[in-house]
This record gives sequence, C-alpha cells and structure tokens, in this order.
Amino acid sequence: MASALCMKDQLTCRVCLELLENPVDLPCGHTYCMKCIVSYWSHLDNNGVHDCPHCKKIFQCKPVLVNNTLFAQMAEILRKSSFITSSPNKDEEEVGDTTACKKISEALHRKVKDVGLNPEYWMPILNDHLGVTDLKSLENLGREQYCQVEGYIREQNERAPLCKLMNISHEYAKSEMLQDNREEKESPALENATREKNNESEEGSMKEKKTSRPLEYIETGEQRENGENLVLSLDSKTVESQDQAMTKNLSRKEEILNKEQSNSKAEEFHNNNTNKMEKNIQGVLGGEKQCERDVSETKNKNTEMQAEQINETSNTDNTKENKEAAERDNREKKKKDFFLLLEKMNIVNLYPKLMEKINVIVISNKSKNNTQPEKEDLPRLYLQKLIMMDYRMRNLICDQIKDNQIGFNELQSQRETETQLTLDDFLSDTTSEDLTETSKQHSEHIHPMDLQMALLHCADDFLRQYLYSKLALCQYAVPFLIPSPCTTEIELPLWAFRQINNSCKSQETKTYKVFPALQVETQIVSFIRLGNSLVSKSKIMNMVLNRQRHSIFFNKDCRGSTRGCLLMEGVVEMSWYNPGGKEDDIFEDCIAFTNLHGDARNHGRQVSFLNDISAVNVVFLSDSDLNEDGKAILKGYFESPQPLICLHTDKEAIQANKSGIKVRIGVKNRNEAELTDELVSVLRSFLSQSKKTFHLEACSDIALRHGFEVDEESQNCKEGKALADKLGKILRNKKLLERKEAFLPLQGYLWHKWCQKDKELYRLKQKGSKSIEQYRSDIETEKKKIREDQLKRALPLNALMTSLIKILSSQSQKTKKYFLQWLMVLLDDLSRDAVSELQLRYHEKLSELLKKQTNEDSEQRKKELQKDLDMLSSQITDSSLGLEHILREMGQVFEASKMGRVNDSCISSLPKIAAELILSGHPLELMDGDAVYVPVTWISSVLDEVQETLGDVRLFVLSVLGLQSSGKSTLLNAMFGLQFAVSAGRCTKGAFMQLIKIDEDIRDEVKYDYILVVDTEGLRATELSNKTTLAHDNELATFVIGLGNLTIINIFGENPSEIQDILQIVVQAFLRMKQVKLSPSCVFVHQNVGDTVAREKNTDARRVLQQNLDRMACIAAEEEEERNVKYFNDVIRFDVNDQTYYFVHLWEGNPPMAPPNPSYSQNVQDLKNAIVNAAKQEPACNVLKVSQLKTRVKDLWKSLLTENFVFNFRNSLEIAAYRKLEEKYLDWTWTLRSKIYEVQNKMINKIKNTSNTQINIPMEVEETYTKVKEEIGKYFTDDEMLIQWKSNIETRFDVLKNDLTTEMKKTCEELIKAKTSRQKVDENRSRHEEKLMEQSKELAEKLRTSNPSEDVLHEEFEKLWIEWEKEASRDCNYQDKINIVKDVQDILYDKFKAMPNAPDKIQTYVASCQSATHHSIPASTRGFSIIPSFLQSVISYIPFLRKTKQSSYEVKCTQELIPNLSDQYIEFQPITNKIAETVLDYIDKKKKEESDYNSAHIHEILNLVSKKMSAYNEEKEYKLSFKQDYKFELSLQLCAIAIEPFTEMQKRFWERTDPVLYLKTKRDSYYKMFKTLCHGLTSVNIFSEYLSSKLKTAIHQAVCDQVCIDVANIVRQNHPPLKESKIKLEYHLLKELAEKEDFEKFCNYIEFPKSFFKKYISSCVDDYCKDNKTLKTISTQRLKEFESLVSKAASSATKAIEKVIKAQKDNRKKKVKVWLDKFCKELEDYLVLPGSDFRDVEHLEIGDLNFLQDSMSKAVAQVMKELNMSFDCITLTELTNVKELPHDILSKHLSGCWVQCPFCAAICTNSIEGHDGDHSVPFHRPEGVNGWRWYKTEHLCTDICTSLVASDYLIVLSDTEKVPYKEYRKAGPRYACWNIVPDESELKYWKWFVCNFQVQLEEKYKKKFDGLGKIPTAWREIKKEDALGEIEKLLLTGS
Repeated sequence: MASALCMKDQLTCRVCLELLENPVDLPCGHTYCMKCIVSYWSHLDNNGVHDCPHCKKIFQCKPVLVNNTLFAQMAEILRKSSFITSSPNKDEEEVGDTTACKKISEALHRKVKDVGLNPEYWMPILNDHLGVTDLKSLENLGREQYCQVEGYIREQNERAPLCKLMNISHEYAKSEMLQDNREEKESPALENATREKNNESEEGSMKEKKTSRPLEYIETGEQRENGENLVLSLDSKTVESQDQAMTKNLSRKEEILNKEQSNSKAEEFHNNNTNKMEKNIQGVLGGEKQCERDVSETKNKNTEMQAEQINETSNTDNTKENKEAAERDNREKKKKDFFLLLEKMNIVNLYPKLMEKINVIVISNKSKNNTQPEKEDLPRLYLQKLIMMDYRMRNLICDQIKDNQIGFNELQSQRETETQLTLDDFLSDTTSEDLTETSKQHSEHIHPMDLQMALLHCADDFLRQYLYSKLALCQYAVPFLIPSPCTTEIELPLWAFRQINNSCKSQETKTYKVFPALQVETQIVSFIRLGNSLVSKSKIMNMVLNRQRHSIFFNKDCRGSTRGCLLMEGVVEMSWYNPGGKEDDIFEDCIAFTNLHGDARNHGRQVSFLNDISAVNVVFLSDSDLNEDGKAILKGYFESPQPLICLHTDKEAIQANKSGIKVRIGVKNRNEAELTDELVSVLRSFLSQSKKTFHLEACSDIALRHGFEVDEESQNCKEGKALADKLGKILRNKKLLERKEAFLPLQGYLWHKWCQKDKELYRLKQKGSKSIEQYRSDIETEKKKIREDQLKRALPLNALMTSLIKILSSQSQKTKKYFLQWLMVLLDDLSRDAVSELQLRYHEKLSELLKKQTNEDSEQRKKELQKDLDMLSSQITDSSLGLEHILREMGQVFEASKMGRVNDSCISSLPKIAAELILSGHPLELMDGDAVYVPVTWISSVLDEVQETLGDVRLFVLSVLGLQSSGKSTLLNAMFGLQFAVSAGRCTKGAFMQLIKIDEDIRDEVKYDYILVVDTEGLRATELSNKTTLAHDNELATFVIGLGNLTIINIFGENPSEIQDILQIVVQAFLRMKQVKLSPSCVFVHQNVGDTVAREKNTDARRVLQQNLDRMACIAAEEEEERNVKYFNDVIRFDVNDQTYYFVHLWEGNPPMAPPNPSYSQNVQDLKNAIVNAAKQEPACNVLKVSQLKTRVKDLWKSLLTENFVFNFRNSLEIAAYRKLEEKYLDWTWTLRSKIYEVQNKMINKIKNTSNTQINIPMEVEETYTKVKEEIGKYFTDDEMLIQWKSNIETRFDVLKNDLTTEMKKTCEELIKAKTSRQKVDENRSRHEEKLMEQSKELAEKLRTSNPSEDVLHEEFEKLWIEWEKEASRDCNYQDKINIVKDVQDILYDKFKAMPNAPDKIQTYVASCQSATHHSIPASTRGFSIIPSFLQSVISYIPFLRKTKQSSYEVKCTQELIPNLSDQYIEFQPITNKIAETVLDYIDKKKKEESDYNSAHIHEILNLVSKKMSAYNEEKEYKLSFKQDYKFELSLQLCAIAIEPFTEMQKRFWERTDPVLYLKTKRDSYYKMFKTLCHGLTSVNIFSEYLSSKLKTAIHQAVCDQVCIDVANIVRQNHPPLKESKIKLEYHLLKELAEKEDFEKFCNYIEFPKSFFKKYISSCVDDYCKDNKTLKTISTQRLKEFESLVSKAASSATKAIEKVIKAQKDNRKKKVKVWLDKFCKELEDYLVLPGSDFRDVEHLEIGDLNFLQDSMSKAVAQVMKELNMSFDCITLTELTNVKELPHDILSKHLSGCWVQCPFCAAICTNSIEGHDGDHSVPFHRPEGVNGWRWYKTEHLCTDICTSLVASDYLIVLSDTEKVPYKEYRKAGPRYACWNIVPDESELKYWKWFVCNFQVQLEEKYKKKFDGLGKIPTAWREIKKEDALGEIEKLLLTGS
C-alpha cells in the first residue's frame, strides 16, 4: 500500500492534489495538469513572471508546455487499479480503515508531525510494516527497522526526521544513502533483448539481491516530449495488490508498447512474470533501472495462472518486440544521458536551438578569463576559443585530467610504501577498487565532441551557421547528418553550411577561387565502419587529408578522447580537401570526405543516404565482426557501380582483386605512411574514373526521400528564401552592369557629383572670379538641383526598394533574419562569377602593365593598359552588389527626401529599420567608401533610433587602421566574433560600425554599456593609386582616430617602408586630435612576426618603433606648425612596452589546408583583455553616449570637409557643455549678487540710522558664497568634460565676489564719508528744527484757548515760518554754487586753447548740447550720432607696424579685402566706443554718489580720455597715432554729455544740505504738527502723528528699493528673453529688431551693442511690469512684511518702557526717547529711520502705555493704507531715488563679454566676463554690415567670416602688408583672440537684413553692393518669415 501511495504521490499534481490530467512538463522537471499550471500562471501574467509552483524556479520566458504521455498512461493505469478505484466491497474496506485508525493514537500522530513528517503518509507505513500504533512502539525501533521503510522516503529532507523518530544517527542514514547510490552507479546496464531471452536467469539473480529497495526512476531535461523528474516506487506488496487489476489491462498492452516512450531508462530491469501489473508500468516507463526487491515465496495460485496467461500472449511477437524494445531502451538512455550532459554544462535551458549569436559574443568577466573552466563554464570558453579560431578548444576538456594528478604528500607517501613492495606486487593487476576509481574519474570527463555537438544542438540556426564557418576555418570537419538525441529523426543542416566558403588554387591559372561549399560540384568520398575496429578510421582519414597531422576528424588518439562519447553515434561529418595549386597537392580538385561515426550496421538510413551521393565508398571491416547485417550492407556497396575500397583491419596482406573499381587493402600492422600513400593512390585512380559529382544543395531532395529533416525546410527559412527570391527575380530583369543604375539610382554619378559639390562648398577651390557667397550660393543651387534629379529618379521607389522596405517593416524578426541571410547569398550568387572573371582580367592587365614599366618603347601600350584597368575597375564596382549597397541606398533615399522635404511614412521608417539591423548584429556603413563621404543626416537619424531603443547608453569606440590586406577585419572578427568582410584586396570600403554588448556584471566596472567597433578600409589601396590617396588616407585616419577612444594600428610584417607610410598618417592624425583637445589612445599590433615566444627578443623592434614614432611626430609637428612637440609622447601618452603587441602569422602552415595558428588566437585574447582593461581606465567624460557620438561624427566630418582640420574642428559637445555651464554660472552669480544686494541694503540703512563707522561684511555673505562654491565643485565633479573650465570659473566667481563686496564696502565708506561731512550741517538743521518746534508749541498754547479757525491758524503759522526762515538763513554760511556749464567751458578752453577757434567751438557745442533733449535715447549713445561727421577729417590712420616673416602662402586670386579706409571712422568707431563707455561709466557712478559737483569731475573725464588714447598708442594691436583734433572733439562731446547728470547731482546735494531748503520740504508736516498742538491733543496723539509721517517716508523708500531687487529676480526667472543665457537674450533681441524693421535701431545694435542690450533689457522689464500686476503684488507683499516689522518693533519698544517704569517706580512718566531708541534699534536694518529725526518729540511724556499701543496701531494701519493706495498705481518710472533699478541689476548680471568680431562686428556670446579661451560666436555676419569693402573698389563685401577663413583671400593691413584669411590670427592680437571656424553656420537672418536694408547700408557707407560684393540671387528669396522662423528654431534649440 505504501508503494502505491508513493506512486500516487508522484503522479499527483502539486496544484490540485489530484491525479494528473493531461500532464505537461516544465523545464525544471516537475509535472502538472495542463489546466492547473495555466490557471496558476494566469494570476502572474500581469507581472510577467513564470515560475514552478513547487521549486519556485523562475523561467526567463514563458515555457512551452509539452504533453507527458508517459505520466498520462501511468495515471490512467492507477485510476483503474485497486489502489485508486472503489473497492468491490466498500463497506468492508471502510471497516478495516476504521479499525486501523483506532490502533493509531492521537499522541503518535502529533509525534510524527512534530518531527517534520507528514502523518497522513507515514503513519500507515509505520503501522503496516513495523506495527507502530502508539508512542511506546517507537522505543523498539532502530537501524533494522529504518532499512525496512527507507525505500518509502520521497525526498531527502525526510531522512533526518525519520532518523529522529527512530532514535538513530542521521550520519548512519547518510552513509547508507551514499552506499546505495554507489551501488546503483556501478551496476552495468543490460541490453533489453538479452533480458527478454534470459528472464528466468535474471529473475534468479535478482532474488539473490540483498536489498529490497523500490524502483526509482529519475529523469531531467527541458521541453521534452515525455516525463521529467519522475520518481516511482513499487515493491513486492504493490505487485501483489495489483494482481486483480492486471487482467483488465492486458488488452491495452500492445497499445501502450507502441506509443512514444519516456525520455530516459532505468539502470536495472527485472521482468517479473508473477507481476503483470508491474510489467505494464515498466513497459510504459521504457526504462532500464529496475527495483531490487525480495519476491515473496508464497504466491497464490490465481496469480500464477494469470502470469502464465500473460506469458502465452506475449510470446507470439516476442522477437519483434525485443528488437524494438532494445532500440527504444537505447534511445531513452541516450536521451537521459544527453540531458544530464546539458545539465552538467548548465545549458539545458538553451535546448533546443535557443542559443543566439548576439548573446554569445557579449563581453563579460568570463569572456576575459582564459583559465581552465569548471564544467558549467566549458561552453563559454569553448565558444570563445572557437570564435578566435583557436583549434585547441578541444583540449579544454582533457585539461581537467591534469588537475587530478597526485599531490606531493600523497606521492611522498607512495614512495615510502614502494620500499615494502615486492616485484610480484608491483607487476600485479590493479585492484577492482582502483579500477572503479579510475573509471569514475573518466566518467566525469566530458568528451570534446559531446561538448561540440551539445552546443550545436542548443544553437539556433544562425549561431550554428556561424559555428560551422569557424569550424571550417579551423580545418575541422563539420556535422553533415545529425541524429536527434531525443528522437529517431536525422537532420541535414544545409543552412549551417551557407557561410562556409572553399578556397582552392588551380595549378593552371595559379589563382585562388573562392566558392560556397554548398554550391560547388564536387566528388564525395564516404568512410564507414562495420563492427568494431582496432584501427581508427578518423585517424586514417586525417592522414589522407592533411599531411600536417592536423586532426580534421576527431579520433581515439586525440586528447580527451574516451569510449563514452555520447552524441557522435550515427553522426556523419564532412570535410573538404582544397588544393593549393602546388605540385605536392594530394588531389587536384576539391574533394568532399564524409565520415560516419559508429557501427554502420546500426545506422542503415545514413548508410543508404551516403551510398546515393558518394563517388567512392571506403569501408572499414573485420571478418570477426562481419555478421549478416554487415554483409547485407557490404553487398549493397559491392553491387553498386561506384568504386569500393575495403580496409580490412584484421589482415596484413591481401591478394589484389580482379575488379577494377573494387579494392581490398589490409591495414593490420601496416606502416602509416605506406598505408596512406596506397590509399591516396587508389582514391586518385577511382576519383578519376568516377564521374559522379554532387553539390550539397542537391542533397536536400535525397535527404527528404530518406525521411531526413532538412533545416532549410522550416517555415521561417522557406518564407525568407521566398522573399529573397522575389527580390532576385526583380534584379534578374536587368543585366549585371545595369542593376546598380536601375535599382540603386542614388549611388551613381549624381551621388558622387553631389558629394564633390558639398566638399567644394567648404573648400572653395574652383570659384574663379566669383565672390565667395555668390559661389556658395551657386553650389547650393546645384546641390539642390542634383537632389531634385535624384528624387525624380528614386521616387516613386522602384520595385526592389519598395519590396525590401515592405519586407523589413512587416515581417517577423526571425523571418527577417532568414531573409537577409538569403538575400546576401542571392546577391553573392548574382555577381560572383562575373566579378571573379573581371578580377582575373584585371590581374592579367596589371601584370602586363608592371612588365611594361621598364620598357620605354611601349608608352602607347601603357596608356591602353591603364585605360583598360580603369574600365575594369569601374566594371568591378558596378558589378559588385551586396547588402551594404542596398542599405546605402536606403540612407540616400532618406537623405534626399529630407533635403527635398518629402513626407513619406515609408521613407521615414528607414532609420528604424537600419537601427534594428545594427542591433541584431549587422554592420552599418559609417563612411561611403565609393564616394568617400559620411551621410551625417542618415547616421544621425539611425543613432536616434538606436537611442530610442537602448536609451542614451555609453559607448566605448574602438577603431582600427592599417594598410590594405594587413588583416584588420580578420583581427576584429576573431576578437569579438564579428563578421566584417574578409578577403585579399580592398574588401572593406569606407568604414563600418557594429555594436557589441557589455554584460551587466561588468558594466559598472568598465563605465560603458556597449563597444562600438569601427572597421575601415586599408590605407594605401592600390585601387586608389591614380587618385589622391594621401588626402584620402589622411581624412580616413583622422576621422576614425577622432571617433575612437582607442585605435588599433595594425601593421603587417616588419617592412620599414610600409611602417613608415602608416606611421606618418597615424602620427599626424593623433597630433590633430591633440590640437583640438581630443585625447584618444592607441595600441600597435605587428602581425606576421616570426617569433613571439620571448618578449625580450622584440626589445630592439620596440626601440625602433619608438624612434620612428618620435621622428614622425617631429615631421608632423612641423607640418602642423606645432612647436611644442618633439616626441610622440608629447602627442599622446604612449608606452611602447605595454601598448605594442606582436602577432604570429594567422595560418599554421600553407593554406588552404592549414589551420589557424593557435598562438595567433592567444595573441588576440591577450589584446582583447588589454583593450577591455584599458577601457576601464578611460575617463568617463571621454566615453560618449549615443547622442554625443552623433554630434562627434558630425563635428569630425564637417572639419574634414575643409583642408585644415585643426583650424576648422568645432567640438559641438564641448560647446553644448559650455553653454550649460554659462547658464549655471549665471544662476550661481545671481544667488551671490542678490544676497549682496540684500546685505548692502541693510548696511546702508544701518549707517544712515546710526553713528557706526565700522564696515563688517556679515557672515551670511560668506555662507552664501561657501554654499555656491560647493555647488560649483559638485557640478564639475558630475561632468568631467567641464573640468577644463573649472579653474577659470572658480577664479571668475571669486573675482566677482571680491568685486561685489569691494563695491559694497566702497559704497558704505562713501556714505559714511558723506554723512561725516554733513555732520555740522545736520546739527545746524536739528537745532533749527528744535527751535521751530519750541516756537510752534508756545504759539499753540496761546491760540489754544481762543479756539481759532483754520484761516487764523494758517496765518499765524505763516508769520512764524517767515520769521524762522529769516533767522535760519542768517545763521547759515552759504557757499556759492558752481556754474557747471561755465566751469566746463573754462576747463576745456584751458586744456585746448591752442586749438584754432576753440572758444567758439566750445561755446557753440556746449550750448547745443544744453538745448538738446536727452530723455528719449540712452545716455551712452547721446550725441554720438554726430561723431561720423567730423571723425573723417580728424583721424590720422597709421597702419599696423608689426614685422612679420615673408609668407610662403601662394596667392591664387587677386581679390583682397580691407576695411573701408575712405570712411576711416568705421575702423575707429570701436575705439571711440570703448573710450566713451569708460567715461560714461564714470559719470553714472558719480551721479549716484551723494556729493556735490566738483571741477575735479571734468578733469577726471579729460584724464580718462588721455589715458585710453595713450593705451591705444602703446598697444601692439593698434599702434595708432591720434590727431589733436580727435582728442579735442571727443573730449568736448563727452564733457558736454556730463553737464546734465552733474547738474542733477548738484541739485540733489543742495536739497539735502541747505537747512532752509531742507526745512521747506518739511513745511507741510510742521504745519500739521502745529495744528495738532493747537487742538490740544495728548502727547501720545502728537507722537503717533509725528512718527507716522516719518514711517511713511521710510517705508516707501525701503519698499521701492526692495521692489527693484524683487522685480529683477522675478523677471529673470519668468521672462523668456532674460531667464537663460546671453546668447538667448541676443536671439530675442534680433527677433524684435526684425519685427520692427527699424534700420536706426539695427545700427545702434551693431555699433553700440552694450548700451543697446541695456536698453533692450530695460524694455523687457517695462514690458513685463507694464500691467502693474507684478509691481502691485510685490509691493503688497513687502508692505505686509514691513507692517509686521513695525508692529513687532512697537511692541518691543512698549515692553522696554514698561521695564523702565517698573524699575523706577517714583517716576511714572518717561519721555518718548526710551521708546524711540528701542523702536529705531529694531528697525535699523530695514528702514532709514535715524533717531535724530525724532528730537522734536523726544521731550514728550507717555502716561498710558495701552493708549500708546492703540494709537500706534491705528497710526501704522493708516500709514499702510495710504502706502497701499500709492503703490496700487505705481510704475517703474515712479521708482525714484532707489539704490539700483531692475534693469541696471539685470544688465550687470547679463553683461558677459562684449568683444566684437574684427571683421563683422558680431558680439562674443560668452556669458562670462573675462572668460578663458578665444572669443567666438555661433553665427557670423556678412562683413559689409560692418562697412568692409573690396580693396581698391567701392564695393561692399557680402562674404561671411566663416566663408572667408576657408578661402584664398587676403586681409590687407596696409598696401605693403597682407595676411591670408586662412591665417587670420597672424593679423594681430585683435584677430588672434578669435576662433572663427569655416562652416555653414551663417544665418539667413543677416542675408535678409542685407537685402532688406541694401539702400540704407549703401547710403550709410557711401558704397554699393556690386561687383564681387553683388548680393547673390538666392539671398533675395529669403523672406522675413524665414528669418524669424530661423530665430525661433534657435530659441528652441539654444544653439
């Protein structure tokens, strides 16, 4: 019963706990009902998790559920058996069960449960077998009883609880378990047929077994057809209880035996005829492992009779069943062993065909490890070595045997024991235990071919195809017929052969021919074996095929070979012999050899197939093993018309046969060489006689007839082939040379012409007499027309492109992969023969031309040959059609449509299609090798799609450079498992890139996510010999080195001339990278070096390399004019010892039969490890993201389009990073600036309120500064690209902080000084105020009793005021006011009296300035409109006096450009502006001071003018000499401008300092106070009234000051023009100028940018605040804050009085002074409320404090009400007497750099004043905008700076000194500090401006836009909307 329960438990679903229904298997080995597991997963689908309900193993994807027919049959048997079905006598059964339950106590139930066992399962077992009914029964249990029930243990975790229950040691149970397992492993497997014939003898032997353990059957695997992880247990009692059920199952015996059997067999089988039920179950199991049990001697007669009946029934077909059973058993054992093998290697989850190539080539920690692996790591290292073409991958497995060597201690012990051994002991056989141990060690060893076959079974079709190609390259045989390890199916893997190419050389033509292995017609020689053989068939085949003793076919003598090979039985391998065109070739033609592994008698289907395709059959046999089956096979070969060679392994000499094509050869004891020669001789003879040839593609039909599976018959493969054939049909409609033109129209002449025009757009070499802009405009027009022609030819898309795009857009991923592979095969087939023929003709012509080189009499013939070569080269190009050309066409279609603004969803999807291809492992063309052009738009769009799919991942870019055919692509393919094109000659054109994934386990360590590998075409290509190869190679080298983080410099051999060629190119490219601040690294790889064993032997070679590099560095530095480079290490960091690698030759022998050199593979592995390790050290800022790579590609290519890379390179990544840095810098400075403004207000208030003269910067400034500095440090830490600017930014920030604090201190010092100077005036004023107050009180006392009217009060106060005013005037000592106008005139006359007519000029000009209105224009531009009218006559222009070397620059044109010298003021206008700005800043600064006018102010202005002019005289940049007239006129104008602000300053000072004037301003407040006194109000009322008047003024001023700061902050945060950087501000300004179209404003912007910006900022602030909501909101908030402060201060003051009154109880009334002192103290930081202003009310006494509090509250409320009303309608213009207006604050904040381009006057856009590095602007202007004209003409210049610096024009500094525009920095310091990059970065905006304001510009400069300055026609097509749209786009992008 227990066995039945155990079996039921194993067939019970662990979800529903019922017998399995429709059982299905999971990969982990557990089985469930179909509906149960589906229901279980349905609750987890939302999370995407699929796991096993029992073991909780999580699967990577939802497993495929496979029906388990085995379990289904067994469950059905159990349902019908007596265990499960209802008993016939149910009542009796229930009574029996009740009785048994009564015997088992509840205490025993709890005990069993407490120890951890299931009572429902174990209590019946304990009761039935051991009689345990209660706790007392447990005391008698021990080891003997444990053995009786041990067989019922279901899981290992039940052993310990059971031992605990039985009071025995758990260690004993463990030892028993290990012994049992050992016995099971050591019992040999029995053949099923033998067991059937010897049932009785086996039964007897089984009875002698001591153990009675039940049968255990365990099986594991993934997605298998039958049961997994099954454990069934049956014993003799189970058999007895099933006798009745067996009769019912006899009718099902035949049905059960014919069904598909289980996955693996049991190790022992016992056919017990007394138990037919158990036989049925074992038949279902199909296993070989049998339970060992004791059969009861007492069987009832009914059982015997039933057994006899069953025996009689089964004997009728015993022979047939035995044979089928034997095959079935063998298959199931093989299947079980196969899955165990997969589990050992940890790849069971990849079976079948789930391993993909893209996951195999991933770089991980393990891929860097080359040490001996564990078993689970064997597949990884095997694949790694195979990818690297290291044929030693077979040796990985047998290396483990070495690890089992005897240790030193054990060896020492054995040596000591040897002294005790006798000779007989020494010679005796090894004991059985030793043999067992040795056998065990070998059984754990994985056979090399098992590993290979297991990987092929797990690999998907594409990985298998790739592995086949690598095996073939390693000169290893590849499987041709593969039996399934789980079924009887045999597969012909034709698809896997598709990438294998055979290369052979004919002795006649002496040229190699490469052809696909599947398509070549070849003879096939088949080798088979009948029976066992002591001679290795595979070894003899190796001797025949390869004289280098390379083991093409694995044989028993190879390392790691054992007898226990599992997966090679029945496998047919194939290899080829390829002749090398030599006399010692074994065979003259390509011959295929097949090798059937195993006894051919057991593989009849393979034998029959091979007989059908073979030209010659070779059979290994021995007479002893030749049975009837063998003879039948041999007879078939003998009767076949094909030649037959029989190799008798048991015979030495055989008499020659009479038959001509049937030969017998004795093999025994033969010399290997003689045997090989004889066999080769016979094979040659037979092959020459046999005409039977096959190509492998034709084998498909034969295989299908034999019932084989063909991998190319899969649905996806056939669909892919059909789709490819559809395209092939389209291509075949055109002739070979017409196909590219017809189907790829965008790649021919038009595309090459467009590329040439685009390059000319930058290089400007053929412009002739046209101006640059006219020439560029013409080029743009031509480019546009070419694109239109392309679109006409390309659209609508032709049938080929339409079909291709449709297929790649709509088909499944797998079908697309098959389609692309078939398409490549098809394209290769279409052009292979023709291209081979053309190449052969090319070779012949070239050979003839080389012979003619020395013959001077054949010049005509040389020209003809050269012409023929050019024609053949063109035909080869036109005939070559590959997938890369089609993908290139996709890119061209996309680019043309973008430029032509074609909106097509089909075309728009092309970048996504290309991104999918590169992500699936296909290379993407980066540079078009035919046109030598980078399609930037296409590449950018593809990378955008890659970024969309992967995210903005980090890429480590690895590129390679080397001479043609130096093995670059081969190296990359071997290193990373890529598939770049490989062949002799220029197989790679341009550059291709491919992605390699980095495993997640090392991503954080290496700091990048993918490696982007860039393969390039070879330098010094012979095909380009007639072209500019040097320029082409330099461009290519510069591009890939600039793109790569690390570049492999590949050098083939040690030819000094070749090394010099590549070093010259490479070193110059690295020097260019240094000059543009890129820092790539490199490694040098010397290939084909003879001896690399000892590194010391290459020391001299490395020394020579270092010398060559240093020499080339000096040469390159001289060419690039880099003076600081003397050694290569000055260019990049390079260690010749660590960064130089020497590779042996690729092949180990002579191709084509030579295998790859394993040392080469080891060199590749070492280099790969070095690259990955070097990548770890790469700074994070150098590792580009996908988005950054896109920008880098664009920058590099644009700079290469021009001739001077260093001069033209523009690092957009750095520019973008710097733009962000500028914005952050503005934020940081604003934080500090706003804090200092806040602190400065408090300090000024405190100074005005107190007598304090100490100036201490509060700590809050330092705290803010420290906090911002921390933010700056963190910002630079986060982005290493910014580190180059860190020092400058920190320095500038420190300088700003010092400037702001210094300015604040100076302001406070001046305020203290002014306050000190006014002290006597203030005292005098206070004295008069006190007197006025006393007189007012006295008069009020007199008038109070008469109750006077308002008129009387006013009349009396007027009398008092007049008398007081007279008295005050008498006491004041007035100083005469300075007449500013007269003072200016006198000073100017005194300074310039020598000038003719000076008095008249001064008087006239000053008078005119006085009468002018200055309110409508900014101060900085007032009066300057008249400067051009007189500067012409007063400026003496003296050219630059620099001495320069005679330039070797070749002038290619006569046009030269200079400033407009006839209007010399244009050149002097910037100088004048700078002088004027200095003076105006001085005037503005003085105007804000609270001081009186002084003559020294005018003298300072004249002094500033003199100093600035002297500075310009001394500076080398200018070397100017000014006429006295210029100084006089400029000084006159600036002094006249100063009159108005100085007059206002004087007026404000006198209003503050004259007591009478000051008191007049207070008249109304005093009158109000007088009326209060007359009305008899209390002291509190008077005090409150007086205080409120003072508070109102103070709060109003404080609010105005704070509102200015708040407005500046709010506008900066919210108003778009002011919220970001200076460049954005300029874009907004340009937009407004274009909208208003005001030429005068344009001129002001161009000539006076700083003042114009300030005015624009002011208008922005006004616009933002014009609705008054902003001001009202801010002022209301501030008023509330001040109201709170005042209330708090009043409360504190009242509390202070209370303390005083309590302390002095005798005096209840205190003067107001106590209250005022406290009140003013509380507010001294916020309001200007000095205590001296309250002297008039200090004498008042306060009696009722509550009344004071109420009165103050009402007074403050009234003040706030009035202030709110006043601020309700306030505007910015009403904010007078404030410390600084909002636009002034923002102007300072956004000031930045104001240096203008010396050519076009564009403003440097850097937001940081005093920034590091050169000045730059993103967009320059036509130089005519700044008045530049052509030399000796009256024509304004329309050319733009960025075009001119790429041209051959000259800058004319004087008639004798001229500088090429390309070397503009040599023109002087003013030019040298600018970085002007030749590009297309001009704005349409300025072209529109020139066209729109042509007349005004011509009038302004008195010149014309004509001749070379004629405006291009294309410019006139630009509309205002286009210009504004361009500005809007710039505002969005920020570039």
